Amino acid sequence: MIEIYHQLGWRFQWNFQSHKDDGVGDGFILGPRYMAMENVVDLDLEIKQKSVFDPQFFIPGFPKGKLKSYGFFPEIFSDGFSTDDFSGDIANEAARNCVRFQLEQDFKYIIIPSRYYPGNPEKYIEMQEKLFINPFLQELSETNSSKEVFLQLLLDEGVVKDEEYSAKILNWVTSIPKIDGIYLITEFKRRSKQIKDIDFLLALLHFIHALTDINNKALIIGYVNIELLLLSLANPTVVTLGSYENLRMFDIRKFEESSDQAIYSQPTPRIYMSSLLQMMDSRYIEVIKESQSKKNLLFDENHYQAEMFEPEFNWNFNKAQLYKHYFLSMTNQVRELSALTGIARYNYFVDMVNNAISNYEYLEEKGIIFDTNSDSTHLTAWLTAANKFAIYQGWR
Repeated sequence: MIEIYHQLGWRFQWNFQSHKDDGVGDGFILGPRYMAMENVVDLDLEIKQKSVFDPQFFIPGFPKGKLKSYGFFPEIFSDGFSTDDFSGDIANEAARNCVRFQLEQDFKYIIIPSRYYPGNPEKYIEMQEKLFINPFLQELSETNSSKEVFLQLLLDEGVVKDEEYSAKILNWVTSIPKIDGIYLITEFKRRSKQIKDIDFLLALLHFIHALTDINNKALIIGYVNIELLLLSLANPTVVTLGSYENLRMFDIRKFEESSDQAIYSQPTPRIYMSSLLQMMDSRYIEVIKESQSKKNLLFDENHYQAEMFEPEFNWNFNKAQLYKHYFLSMTNQVRELSALTGIARYNYFVDMVNNAISNYEYLEEKGIIFDTNSDSTHLTAWLTAANKFAIYQGWR
């Protein structure tokens, strides 16, 4: 069974509430960008033991937000981070403190962090080994911990799509001793709300398959949007659910010094529709309702949906109901897929996509024209990637 973890960030209490009230999620990925150390330490032990702690060393020279509260963050620990100077005793001591923190808090797995370094796998490998991998593995060798160790991989779309580059990364990570699993994050420069790049999706399916089924590594896919349904075909160990878009679509700018307000405008509130496999712009809700012969059949029914459809509900992207509804609906779909394996899972996914395409065609016949962030164009890309992967697997 594929496990589901909450990817925590801003408004992380919503995720804890979803887990407690609705039973959503098997665990959590704690994000120190938005969670001060004292908040993490104060969590119930039961929560910690089903959580992993992502140190988020993506930009080691700039501790944005609550990252400043962690004394082992490279910039804080070294009192001014420099790639050349962060080595030897300094790197080892910082790794020791980070590992000890993860062990003392009794998190489920130990995470070895990654620096953001796009586009050059040779330099990425060299830097990762020097800054984090060797120091962390050295510290772990001096503990009696039996916890599984996950190496974080942060890759951009160019590396994933380049067959030679991705092969180098695969050969490297699968040759590192004492690594039980990979915590994979990919950065895709999106032009719309859903990924429509067939080459990227297919390459990512093959990359995940190579890690999980060929090299028997456990795999957590972090910062993933609803394409997680497609990626389930490659049999990941864990997929993640995030509330805001920046927790479902990794963007390094959220960790840079630049102002968030300068980058992001207030987003349009969206509701997840499993019948369309889309985060639908809320401005389409009324015309979709009016187009149906039977009331609201295309909308997932749960108590959050009922609240949102009350006349007095004020649609705003900061409303918890939007995200708790998504958590519930997506969990149901992941559980359905996860109960199947191999060709059966593929066939079920194809049926899901074809059903969504049919629902879009019905709505378009009713005169609804969707914009590029709410339309069905991602579905044909997903179906093509799934079919190509199925041919490779001998399922088709």
